[in-house]
Amino acid sequence: MDYSTFKSLQILLFWGSAIAFCIWQLRAVQRMRRQRLTVKHDEALRRGTLPRSRASAAKRSSNPPDLSLIRRDEA
Repeated sequence: MDYSTFKSLQILLFWGSAIAFCIWQLRAVQRMRRQRLTVKHDEALRRGTLPRSRASAAKRSSNPPDLSLIRRDEA
């Protein structure tokens, strides 16, 4: 094995191990987030209340505007 091949393999091993470590950490973080969301969802199921998205909450809140704030002379 000549010197250039050895250095190429050395660089490949160094950067490959760094990239593999980063991928491993990213997958671990994703797994932890997914587990946390699953636990929150299971707790909400036990309580009987599921968290709603903002869009569905906005559709469900059909509160009319407070007309008492409008002065009579403006109306």
